[in-house]
Formats: sequence, structure tokens, C-alpha cells
Amino acid sequence: MTSSKRFMRAVVTLTGLLLFSSGFAAENDALKLVPADSLFCVQVNNFEYSLSRMDGFLAGLAPTPMTLQMGARMALSQLLGGPQLEGLNMKGSFVIFAAGYDNQDPDKMMTFIVPITDFKQLVSSNPNLSEADANGIVSIQDAGGVVAQAGDFVMIKSPKCYDEIVAMKKAAGEADFKSLLSVLDAQQAQQAASSPAWAYVNVPQLNKTFGPQIAAVMEEMKEELSQMPA
Repeated sequence: MTSSKRFMRAVVTLTGLLLFSSGFAAENDALKLVPADSLFCVQVNNFEYSLSRMDGFLAGLAPTPMTLQMGARMALSQLLGGPQLEGLNMKGSFVIFAAGYDNQDPDKMMTFIVPITDFKQLVSSNPNLSEADANGIVSIQDAGGVVAQAGDFVMIKSPKCYDEIVAMKKAAGEADFKSLLSVLDAQQAQQAASSPAWAYVNVPQLNKTFGPQIAAVMEEMKEELSQMPA
């Protein structure tokens, strides 16, 4: 296939994906667990179905035996150690967000939110998961990580984030917790629920967090440019 035909196929693919998103419906319950001051957030609704539809749209663009759906299931299987993914709700909304900043360990910023059908079944059926401890925290044995239940979801963070996930679990259950969903307007909330994939970027918070570093880099670039010949 020529490059121009591949380009047109890509345009049709993206157009179809956007048209498909307008008729999608889901809940925003996962966003109730995301702090309002998060730097960014990505939500994929009806996870397995959306990935299968995306695979259908992308088929032929870059032929490969590995589909998005297959790759996602393999990644989750490796993480949990259970190929059947028992206890997970693969038709629910999956979320990843970043909150806070630790320049010594940026991984601490990231949190995954995964929908579940049964927390006890999730723990007992997936070999990589330990039993919950006194704080209700489950450890991921091989890949590493800590897991906490929050209603119909589990939050997953890096293995260095035990104290952080305990605090998140506690905060999410408090009545005064300010979630990302609470600061979205009606149109944004509808878009989050009606799209296969939805992304949110908190520009003011990003500027507040990374503004000094960006300014320092810009000053270095200006200094280097000033020393270059005209």
C-alpha cells in the first residue's frame, strides 16, 4: 500500500473512532477516586470492548499479530500472575493518573485504578497477590506493587508507595474528599463517560509543579543560543 493510501486509511480510522465515541456510555465512578489536583488523568471506558473496537479500526494500518486487547490482557496477566484475570471487571473503566511530585522517585506519582467484580476472588485467584494485611493492603509479589480496594475498584501503586496508598485509601473514603469528578463541569463529565478513551490535563497544576524546571531549561537554551554565531 502506498504512503498516501496509508495516510487516508489512518484519517478514516481516526474519524471512525471519534464517531464511535459519540454513542458510548459509561459511569464515572473511577474518577471519584482521583484527586482534584491531579496533574493528568486518562480513563478508558468498557476496557476490553473499547480495545477490541480500536483493534478493528487499526487493522491493516500496521499488521501485527499483537493486538491492543491481547497486549493489555498479557500485561495484566503478568502483573497478577493469573491468566484468567479472575476478579477483574474487564468491561469497566480503567484509569491512570498522576498526583503529587517526588523528584527523587517520579514513579510515586502514578496510580492505576482497575475495576473489580470480587476483591476476595481477585486476591485468591491471582498467584502474585498476597493476602491483605491489617491495613487492607495487598502486595504484588513478582512485578512489585501495592494494591488497595476502594469500592468496586482497586488502586495500584509502585512497591515504594505503601504509606501513600494507605493514605489514599483512607482519603477516598472520607466525605470531604475532593475528587476530579467534583471539579468537572457537566460537559466534561459527559465526555468522560461517553468516550472510549478520555484524557484530562491540569495545566495550572503542571505549571505550578514543573514551572521552575521548565523556566530553568529555557534560560539554559537562551544562553546557548546567545553564544551561537548569527
